[in-house]
Amino acid sequence: MKRIFTIIILTLMFSSTFVAEALGAKVDWDGATKTGIINSSEAVTKNQATDIVPNGVITFDDKSFGYVNAQIYADPGRYNGKKVIITGFVFRSPDFKENEFKVARKESSGCAADAYVLGLVCRSENAADYENDQWVTVKGTLVVTNYVDPKTNFVYEEVYLEPESIEKIENRTDYYIY
Repeated sequence: MKRIFTIIILTLMFSSTFVAEALGAKVDWDGATKTGIINSSEAVTKNQATDIVPNGVITFDDKSFGYVNAQIYADPGRYNGKKVIITGFVFRSPDFKENEFKVARKESSGCAADAYVLGLVCRSENAADYENDQWVTVKGTLVVTNYVDPKTNFVYEEVYLEPESIEKIENRTDYYIY
């Protein structure tokens, strides 16, 4: 019974952590008191969260990057055709096509070993002009299409950015968003 209880508690803790961090809160752990601390002073407020398309443009900034990313992937069709401005570093996964890279930031739920990359895939004929880890600002249109996985025949919504402009910017050291 203790093992089941532990699994349920851990599941709730990680779920709460993910939601809090997606809204921009900082989550810490006090090992001495075994207490989770959620600091929401810089979190996205309910009013900020209601519309990620103010003035018709989705803008990924340092405070809202994770939240905006989560909203787009939670309901991609809602944002199809919307204008986007996103700044991040160029990231390529081994399975990306030659004309693809992700405009990315890193997010972690605690330690660097748990870090993962999030952002939008950009498709451009000039993708090769941008090296991994080069920082860019991309302005473009969000495109959502149906994709059939050839291995599973599962149909899912594929999200990517069709760029109007890609600007190389000075490399930054703040790869992580919190």
